Amino acid sequence: MNQTELNYELPQPKKQEVIDKVLPQLLQIFGEHVVRIVSFDRDDLSYINLAVLLKDYSTELYKNDMPAVHAVIESINKDICMLSVIPINNDTFEEHVLFPEINTGTMIYSK
Repeated sequence: MNQTELNYELPQPKKQEVIDKVLPQLLQIFGEHVVRIVSFDRDDLSYINLAVLLKDYSTELYKNDMPAVHAVIESINKDICMLSVIPINNDTFEEHVLFPEINTGTMIYSK
């Protein structure tokens, strides 16, 4: 790892600060649909990776909510925080490409 890569690493308190800022906003956007929000590691995505697992969430709701979600992420820095919005209405969640990382991630919210 070279010196440039080290300069981009976020210290743990900064990660927690970002999560603390984003969490209430995500809960407000998605409301009662939120089942869990998980922080997970995946080197090729971003420094902070969050998965929002939603129940009874439709494509129409997704289209309506995405401008607000993008605004939240962009207010932080889209290169620092990446968000995955995943409906868990069916059994296909275990087939999701990020399932292993999310499954072993840190739960930061649970209903």
